[in-house]
Formats: sequence, C-alpha cells, structure tokens
Amino acid sequence: MKKPKNKAQKIAIFNIVSITALIGLAICLGLIAFLTISVKSDIARLNTITNNQNLLHENSSANEILIVQYYQELSDKTDAAINKILIVVGTFASIITIFGVVLAFRAPKEIESKMNELNSKMKEAIDAADNAKYQAEILDALNVNNTVYTGEITDSIRLHQITSVIRKHPNKYDAYAQRAFIQIRMSEREELLENKQHELLWRVISDLEIARGLGQSIDENYSAIGFAYDRLEWHDKAINFYTKAINYNPDYDPAYTSRGITYRRKGEYLKAIEDYDKAIELSGDVSVDYINRSVAYCNLWINELDKDKPNLDEIEKYMHLQELDLMKASDIDPDDEYVKRELDELREFKQKLKQKMENDQEKSPEP
Repeated sequence: MKKPKNKAQKIAIFNIVSITALIGLAICLGLIAFLTISVKSDIARLNTITNNQNLLHENSSANEILIVQYYQELSDKTDAAINKILIVVGTFASIITIFGVVLAFRAPKEIESKMNELNSKMKEAIDAADNAKYQAEILDALNVNNTVYTGEITDSIRLHQITSVIRKHPNKYDAYAQRAFIQIRMSEREELLENKQHELLWRVISDLEIARGLGQSIDENYSAIGFAYDRLEWHDKAINFYTKAINYNPDYDPAYTSRGITYRRKGEYLKAIEDYDKAIELSGDVSVDYINRSVAYCNLWINELDKDKPNLDEIEKYMHLQELDLMKASDIDPDDEYVKRELDELREFKQKLKQKMENDQEKSPEP
C-alpha cells in the first residue's frame, strides 16, 4: 500500500516538474534559435556566392548548375532543420500537454480534497460548539439549588427546564434519558397517589424508548426500562428487560443487581443470590451488592423458620452467610448506620434463637 504524500512532498514534486518543464522549454528555444541562425547563415553565404558568380559568369550555364545544386543543398538542410525544429517543438508540446492534462485532472481532485477536509473540520468545529452549548443547557436545566426549593419543586423545575432543552434539541438522546431519571425520582415519593406514580413511570418508559432510538447505549437503556417496569410491579416484564441488557452486555453489572432485586421481590431468593454473586464478581467491593445479598439470605432463613418443621442447619447456614455479607459491607463502608443496625439485630436474634433452641432441648423429654 502506497504511503500517502504529505503537503511538503507534493509541493516539492510540483516544483521539480515545473523547473524541469522550464528547462525543457529553454533548451527547445535555444535549439530553435541555433537552427534558425544556422539556416540564416547558410542562406547569407549562398546569396554572397550567387552574387559573386553572377558578376564573374553572367552568362555561364555552369554557374546556373552550381546555383541550382547549392539551392538544392540549402533546401535539404533547411528541410532537415525544420524537421528537427518540428520534432523538438512537437515533443515539448506533448510534454507540456501531458503535464497540463495531469495538472488539469489532479488539481480539481486536490482542490476537492482540500475543500472536503476544510468542510469536515468546519463541521466538526460547528458540531463541537453546538454540543458545548447543548451540554451547558443540560447542566443549567439540572443545576437547580436544592437548598432554596423543596425536593418536589426542585424536580418540577428541572422537569420543565429539561423539557425546554428537548424542544430545542429533539435529536439528543441524553436529554430524554435525563428527563426519564427525573421522573423516576419524582415517582418514588410516598405521598404521590398510585395513579400519578404510574403516569410518571409510563412517561419514563416512553422517554427511554425514544432515547434508545436516538443512540443511548442498549444495556443502560434496557436496564432503566426494567427498573420502571419493576416500579410498576410488572416484575416479569422488568426481568425480561434486565435479561435483554445482560444478553447485550454480559459485563453490565447494574443489570444483575437490578434483576436480583426483582427476583427477591418475587420471592425467588436463590435466583436473586445468583445475580448478586455475578454483580459482586463484576463490580468488586461495592457495599450495596453485599447488602442486597444479605437481605436475600435473611429472606431465606426467615422462610425456613416459618415452616412447621424448620431445618435448623439451613437457618444457621443462611444466618452465617448474611452475617458475613454485612461484615463485608461494614468493612467497605464503616460509617453505614443501616449495616451496623442490621448486624447488631442479626447477632442479637442469633443469640436468642440459640438460647431458645437450648431451652427447647432441655424441656424435651428424654426417650
């Protein structure tokens, strides 16, 4: 593959070709001048001899033969000179023509290439300026002082402002995604009526569908839609979208975490734990994943405890696993009050359960 020539190389080649053409032209002109002078000299010599012969042999037939022979010789020389001139001029004209044709074809292409390059750079500059302006509008829309307004008013202002941005930039996916996230947060207020919450969540799904069509990443988009369906308590639909996100990007750990939460809400605790395991594997030491898994372990031992004949070994196993996860979460975030409280309550309950089991064993009659 040929290495593309840079601008300096192209200029150097053009200069060399131009200089070569000028030297060739000078040589051709010099040769034409030389041949012209040569022919002119021969004609002058012939005229001198002819005049002398006319003076000496005014009526001599020999003189006429000499003159005829000389003119014949001069004619041959002249023809030869003219042929040489024509060959040189023709060759040079061909070179100039070829050179001109090459330039005629290359120049427009070079100009077109430069114009395309310039247009591309101008477009990039315009796009960059437009994007910077758009990003500034997004930040301005989201940057509402939460210390001045209540949370509800703050989100309402943000929602109004982000909607204005969407009207100006209807083809930017992240504006729709931002509006969806604002509406998700608004839907989580406990004081909202259920129908209002559902209305907001359906708007969320609509905005996210538009955002995906405009280029939002598939894994993030499907996971967010799954969250909205989970909030609507359409758990199977939510799991379906989380699974789509995972199928598209098997390393997208938020989808595993979210799907695990939905499985837990459905009472499928073992499936939830499998997803939490994968989320921990992918994300590393994130306390929330250990907390989520600890809740699933808690659900398992509580379910076992509620049975008519509980399996004490299973209860102890899941309690132990819950305690390990809470301890890990505490190591990651020592200031988490929720983890501290859960850990204290678990240990207290374990102690009470152990005491109860010992008491039950003492009361039971010997066989």
